[in-house]
Amino acid sequence: MTDESPVNQETVRVLAAAAELRLASERAALIAPMLNIWMRQANELSEKMSAPEHWLLSPVTSFKVHRS
Repeated sequence: MTDESPVNQETVRVLAAAAELRLASERAALIAPMLNIWMRQANELSEKMSAPEHWLLSPVTSFKVHRS
């Protein structure tokens, strides 16, 4: 990933519109930096998990029984 931030305010607005989320205009400026951090960390994890020593690992899925 480059040093450039892939997510800017316009990206946030487009994503919010696609998800049909109402977003106050000032919120995009607050959300974009957080999404950039999440994306950087997700890409780091993806790169790590792509290494051959992790190919056989899979996420743990837990199920919770819901009783009414």
